[in-house]
Amino acid sequence: MIQNTELLNLINKLRNLYNKNTESELYTKLQLSTFLCPLSVFIDNNRIKIDMITEKKGNSYFSLYTDYDSFKIDYPNSNYTELNIQTAIDIINNQKNISGIVINPNSTNLILSRENINYINTLRFEMTIPKNENIEISLPKNYSKILTQKFIDFFKNFPTIEKAYLLKIKIKDEEKLLLVVEAPDFQDIISKLYLDINQILSNDTIYFVDSNNKTISEIIKNCPILYKKSENVIETVETNSIIDSTIITDNCLELLIDANNLNDLDVNQNYDIKLKTKINNYIHFIKTKGICNKFERIIININFKKILQMKY
Repeated sequence: MIQNTELLNLINKLRNLYNKNTESELYTKLQLSTFLCPLSVFIDNNRIKIDMITEKKGNSYFSLYTDYDSFKIDYPNSNYTELNIQTAIDIINNQKNISGIVINPNSTNLILSRENINYINTLRFEMTIPKNENIEISLPKNYSKILTQKFIDFFKNFPTIEKAYLLKIKIKDEEKLLLVVEAPDFQDIISKLYLDINQILSNDTIYFVDSNNKTISEIIKNCPILYKKSENVIETVETNSIIDSTIITDNCLELLIDANNLNDLDVNQNYDIKLKTKINNYIHFIKTKGICNKFERIIININFKKILQMKY
């Protein structure tokens, strides 16, 4: 008979005195627990009917029960089925009218909001690199540029992300993508990123891992970076009179020289010397402003296009 005594103890412990470690233990225990729910959740014809509990504010929740005594308070004459938290999450994921899950609504009354549910989902896909296992980590092959661009677009919405890497991990015979993220608030980032990633890939094909992981931190030193946060050097560059114009894209700064406009240099110099002086000025600017540390690539692009004037 299902009891979930340890889970209930953790809920009470956390309510009496909030502690981050206790909260982490609770999330872990939730993933490992089995619950009771009304049998009416499952019906035929490929449809799912969920028996919801609605609170006074009008929010509806899918109810789960830790034990039979709690279950019969709300369903004294009903049969029940057993399911884990992930199955419950999968059931309500496409039910937009449901605000979340409530555990023992008329006793414990632990509410898992959509945000809590998303976080539990990320724990499911957060990678723990196993010790003493035969693992192989490499660069993925044959993934599209569209996929990587979508990743980059998502990362831009989170300013705390410093870098990200996309790798492939193979444990025994199982292969998955491995998204390595460098961010001080890794857990929060991944919980928000989870739903976005779900639009690109099936979550069964990807793991997340913190770049601070000891095994991963050594590996990524020799790996190409998928994404690096661009520091705001646009203003610094554009306001410098030496630079004609700039283009900044992810991890790349392009400095443009207009070879048709060298009037800011010594008028007594010939064209070739003027252009060489201009290039040297750009190189000096890059070195003295510390820009090399802010971009992976710096390109100096010289525009030789001339405007032809017609004579009549």
